[in-house]
Amino acid sequence: MNQTYNFIKDVKPLGILNIIIIVFLTIYFDIYLRRTGYFRGWKRYHYSMWYPIYVIHIFYLLYIIKDINEIQDDRLSLGVYQLITEGGYKPLEDIIYESDKTTNTIIGLIYFIVIFFMPIPSNKKISLNDKILLILSRIGIVHLMVTFLDISFKL
Repeated sequence: MNQTYNFIKDVKPLGILNIIIIVFLTIYFDIYLRRTGYFRGWKRYHYSMWYPIYVIHIFYLLYIIKDINEIQDDRLSLGVYQLITEGGYKPLEDIIYESDKTTNTIIGLIYFIVIFFMPIPSNKKISLNDKILLILSRIGIVHLMVTFLDISFKL
């Protein structure tokens, strides 16, 4: 039984709060990177590689909002939709759990690797060993969160 979704009707106060948090953290992250000197030495072409990452995330969210009725079989996309409409802890739990089970883990890992190996001045300060350690840490953190979620599902 497929449910029909309508963003305007589905959005609740906690969903609006999550949208505000996403916008705030995106802006705060950019300001934080500027203040810590991460962008020092950057040229225009460096920014032209960096800011499309933000735009891709925004378009991904808009795609989910617009086409959720066509992609509702994708449990990860449905979890993201529920996070920005209903809010709460349960959709976030579903997103973490589903992202570990699906090919999105591989896509996320590739995305993370691309960011670390982009030819930007900030990445030149990080040694290859540290980059590999950060990438493996990301994998470990996701698996650790999923393990804790599995434990909480079984309790």
